Amino acid sequence: MQDAAAAFDRAEQIYRVLANYEGPGGGSVQRGVLFYGSGKLTDARAQFEKVLEMLKTQENNYQLTRAQLELSLVFRDEGNISRAKELAAEAIRVAQNSDIKNVATNGLIDLGLAFLSSGDFDDANNYFSTSTGTGAPR
Repeated sequence: MQDAAAAFDRAEQIYRVLANYEGPGGGSVQRGVLFYGSGKLTDARAQFEKVLEMLKTQENNYQLTRAQLELSLVFRDEGNISRAKELAAEAIRVAQNSDIKNVATNGLIDLGLAFLSSGDFDDANNYFSTSTGTGAPR
């Protein structure tokens, strides 16, 4: 974990020197994924929220939807199902409007999982069906 954190720090330094504004956001998303995968939800949430803050000054719908979807998983795991649903729904809307189909599909699955976690099986099934192309959201 320490080696990965050091590598992310170094990559962010290089991106800044190169004036590459997309790189630090991508690095923060990946750092958040690393924290999430190791069960460090607070650290993961901080990274994803950092990305969302960075994206207020630039347009990058791919990173925006990735960060929102990952953050929705953190909220789901923390038990905040309503916030998880909101974020996933917003990410899906942006991905669909931006024609980022693979991200939209992942978002539909994540939204289905959020509904499933809250015991709403009908809505979960609706989003799972939509993600596989066998249904349309109601």
